[in-house]
Amino acid sequence: MYRMAILSMLTTDQSLDVSKLVCFLLLLEPKKLKLQDPSSFQIVVGDITPHENFTKEEKHRLEQEAMNNFVHTMLHNSPAAQRIEALWREYEAGETPEAKFVKGVQL
Repeated sequence: MYRMAILSMLTTDQSLDVSKLVCFLLLLEPKKLKLQDPSSFQIVVGDITPHENFTKEEKHRLEQEAMNNFVHTMLHNSPAAQRIEALWREYEAGETPEAKFVKGVQL
């Protein structure tokens, strides 16, 4: 996702909020982390490929669980955590031009 975040900074589409594009792409990584203890993390939801036969619902459930863990357990539902969660929900809804752009970049 880091490389895609860098590439999104090169867009010439002036109607897009580039900082939001970068945030979306960088936020796709923390959903993979699960707190085991204060000093270590474990990958929970890696890149799920079609070959793994996860249903769309199961994939979404795993991602939601990981994001909840990140926002509420790791970041203690701080104001920053709430901003992160709002950005993630905007990305997941896929309705804004920035969310559509990032979903397209991931293909």
